[in-house]
Amino acid sequence: MSLLKIQKNVLFDEIVSKGLNPSQFIIDSHTLATNISFKNSKYYFQIIGSISSIDYSPAKDALRKKILITKDNRWTVVLSYFRLWLDYLLREIEQPDKWDDLLESSNQVHWHIEEEQNTRFSHQEVLDIESSVKQIKSKIESLGLLPEQLRLIEARLDYLCDKAKSFNRIDWKNFLIGTLISLVVELALPQETVKTLWHIFRDAFKHVILIFLR
Repeated sequence: MSLLKIQKNVLFDEIVSKGLNPSQFIIDSHTLATNISFKNSKYYFQIIGSISSIDYSPAKDALRKKILITKDNRWTVVLSYFRLWLDYLLREIEQPDKWDDLLESSNQVHWHIEEEQNTRFSHQEVLDIESSVKQIKSKIESLGLLPEQLRLIEARLDYLCDKAKSFNRIDWKNFLIGTLISLVVELALPQETVKTLWHIFRDAFKHVILIFLR
């Protein structure tokens, strides 16, 4: 279905009202359907036939949803769903992709664990780890992190110290890397801050584990 110019203008205004830039969208209107797609994504809102149905992605709790429209005030129904679709779209594009972030962080670091016996750390080695943690806590204060972000990092570092007393060394080193990667993902930090954080970790723990940044 080809929309009237006034109808397309209404959709334009709805996009603007959500704080989105209309130039981010492409509208393709012809006799069979009108499709509004969000550029460089798989997301779209489609009005099919003589407003007989709509098909859109993303939906509230699914990637895609199709709805038949049987009421007389069909355009009003379309507008209500279009507003909902814009809300769902905003939700998705503003969300970090933690799985992609995890993969990127994992690829950013390569750790080398020397061949060694999976024994417990000595008392002195535990003290060295605790000293490294204090060094990290001191340096991250200059990164401009939020108080809750600092508290999260410090809590994880304290947990690492505690586990160094009971974990075998190879198990602890694997646990250390997993903790660092998950921290970066959870905090959703800017890339430059992430790089600085990796260097702080690497320098502080260089006597315990070799971390090679890519």
